[in-house]
Amino acid sequence: MKGLVKLYILQSVFYIIRIIIFEVLSMSKTISVSQDTWRKLKDLIKEEKAEDFDHLINMLLERSQQVQRSMFGVDASCQISFTQEEHEEITEDTHRT
Repeated sequence: MKGLVKLYILQSVFYIIRIIIFEVLSMSKTISVSQDTWRKLKDLIKEEKAEDFDHLINMLLERSQQVQRSMFGVDASCQISFTQEEHEEITEDTHRT
């Protein structure tokens, strides 16, 4: 009888572990896009040399967080790169009213 209880407990533990592993492995989400958008993303994967859609989307998100060169006006052609914080600090006094 004790052997059966141990076997039942062991099977239960393995079942719980399988559920946890399944949940961890299936943490990705699905998004819906139009066929046209899907084609554009597929082409962009090749252009950007992204590994997959997830990598491409993360690249685009990171790029969208960067300061645009056009934000620097006449200084856009300078080889100096500023972060958003540095740019705001430099131009802080011009924005005060």
